[in-house]
Amino acid sequence: MIKKKLLKQLSNNTLSFNARVKLCNQHLERCGKGSARRVYHWSKNRVIKLAYNKKGVAQNQAELNLWETTEDRNLCKIYNHDGWNLYWLI
Repeated sequence: MIKKKLLKQLSNNTLSFNARVKLCNQHLERCGKGSARRVYHWSKNRVIKLAYNKKGVAQNQAELNLWETTEDRNLCKIYNHDGWNLYWLI
């Protein structure tokens, strides 16, 4: 249940990017970092990609757009995202 609560908090429009990173650092194990997103272990076979600036949101949007237009969605699945904001992808 803690993960559902965490997703709800991460989707809050009033949180800053730094506050979202802090939440994930407190509750999840980080497994990677790029110029605009951090990647955390979500489950055995899944990760959550957390944007920590506007560039990261754009990267999440581009990744979601690519996934939505690909023919083989089983190659890499996007299981969940936070709707219009795209602060995170799983």
